[in-house]
Order: sequence, then C-alpha cells, then structure tokens
Amino acid sequence: MAGGGFFTRAILIKGTVWNDSNNDAINNEGQSSGTNNGGTLWANLVGPDGKVISSIDVKSEGTYTLYIGETQKASGDYKIILSNSEKFEGDDLSIGDPLENAYHYSGTNFKGNPDAKNQNGVLNIGPLASQSDDINGVDFGISMTITPVTLVDFTVGQEENKVNLQWITTSETNNAGFEVEYSEDGRNWTTLGYVKASTIDENSEERNVYSFMHQNPVFGQNYYRLKQIDHDGTFAYSPIRALKVSISHLLVWPNPSSGHIKVGVSDAQASQIKSMKVVDMSGRILKEAPTYIENWDISDLKSDAFYILRVDYKNNFSEQIRIYKR
Repeated sequence: MAGGGFFTRAILIKGTVWNDSNNDAINNEGQSSGTNNGGTLWANLVGPDGKVISSIDVKSEGTYTLYIGETQKASGDYKIILSNSEKFEGDDLSIGDPLENAYHYSGTNFKGNPDAKNQNGVLNIGPLASQSDDINGVDFGISMTITPVTLVDFTVGQEENKVNLQWITTSETNNAGFEVEYSEDGRNWTTLGYVKASTIDENSEERNVYSFMHQNPVFGQNYYRLKQIDHDGTFAYSPIRALKVSISHLLVWPNPSSGHIKVGVSDAQASQIKSMKVVDMSGRILKEAPTYIENWDISDLKSDAFYILRVDYKNNFSEQIRIYKR
C-alpha cells in the first residue's frame, strides 16, 4: 500500500425493534418487526462518557445500523439508546425516550439473550476498544400498554434536596392508585410509596392531579416510574422519567489550611464515592483514596498554593472544591 499506511474498518452495530406482543423479550415467530405505533425512533450509539457518538433513524421495518470508527474507540462500556428524535454528536443521553401512542419498552434481546426487566430503552453492548468484528442482534422489544387510566403528563423536578413527582390523568376506570417506583440505574426498582386514587368511586372523566415527594434522592442520576394498579390487581407501568440531581454537601475545613483538612459529605454521598483525589492546578494527582476519607494530611504540599479536592462517584458524576495551603 502506498506510503506504508493501512485502513481500519469501521465496526457495524446492527439491531431490530420488534412488536413484542407477549412481553417476554423474545422475537417469537409471528411477531412483526417495526416501530409500528410506537412512533418514530432513532438508535443512538453512546460512549462510556455518556455522550452520543452517532444517531440513525430506525427504518419502518424495524432495522437499524450504526457504526464506530477506530479513532472513536475508548475504554469502557458502550450503549445503544433509543430516542424519538435525532440526537447529535456530543449530546448527553442516559435513558430511552418515552414511546408514543401508549407503547412501552418490553425488554431487550442481545445476541439471543432476552432481558424482560430491561425496559428503559437502553442496551449495554460492553467495551469496544479491542472489538474488530461487527455486532449483530442488538434488539429492542416494544409493546402496547393497555390501561384504564389515561396519563397525560408525568414530570419530575428538583426542589432543594428533594425530587417532586407530579402526574395528571384525564380518565380513570377501576383505578385503585399508584405505586411510585425508584431506581438508581434504570433497571432495578424499589417502591418509594403509594398514592391512592383521588376519585370517590374509582371512576372519573375529570382532570386529576397527583404528586409525591422523594425525600432522599442520590447525587447524580435518579429514575422514576409509576405503577398504576386496578382494584382487580392488574397493573401497568408509566414511561420512565430521569433526573440528574445536583445535591451537594461537600465541605472542606479548615480552608485555608496549613497541614490537615477534614472532608464532609452526606451519608448518601459517602456510600456512592468511587475515589477522592487532591490535584494541583495543572491536574497532576498528588494524593488519592479509593473510598471516602474524612481526614487528609496536606502538610507535605507546597505552601502558598491552591489545590483541587476532586470527588468521583460510582454513577460517573464528580464534584470538586478548591483548597488553599498556607
């Protein structure tokens, strides 16, 4: 080859969106491929840093093909995330967009391995740094949600150090109430509480407004969904809502300091810490700990200088505070 150079082939990532009518995350014979009434969908390749690398529309028959070049590879896991509009390179993306027309994600199927619990429009395809072969079978199931409750709005928002959930219905039949469910990763869910239906006879054609306050969200990404329950025990899930919570109780004292400092964080933050570092203003690491450490000795650092205490969390968020060494 002229000049002694060589070409590196892009890796193709191929998948399908299909109508998973029995909600088992298996593309059974007779089930149709295609977005159908789930609305227009886009498949997005998201890197280890949570940012979009490329975006492609899912064809009407349900197929999509993404690619990644050699120079775009980095260490860490990559994800395919569905959205209902085109995303652009560098956009932040962590969860799939809600589907339209009362459809929901019924699960994923990666290379023939079904996961009916994974209902957030995200599929982790693992590391690609050393990958050389194309990846096939990155598939998503969607299914229609049949519910006697018409949910027209569901929002989550931060209020001080809490998260306020609000939702609105315009029609309710045989509705007992709603369980509010919570997750830190969008996969494993716990119940925060229960909100009883506001209608007197469990039936209504009026506008009903509900709310619930999450008292202890984690720093970083939080996920929420509603489990609407009928009086006969049947239930249906709402779309998932995600919120990045910017709660911070990071304190350093004394600051300035001539020798020792203490670092204070909330209990919720302490359990989520992945590493702590003291770095100089050029970013060079001077001290490091793999977990939360309260007491730090900085007496050996150069005096009359600024440093940065950086805290990295398990959910890939970080925060920092500037300290001054006398």
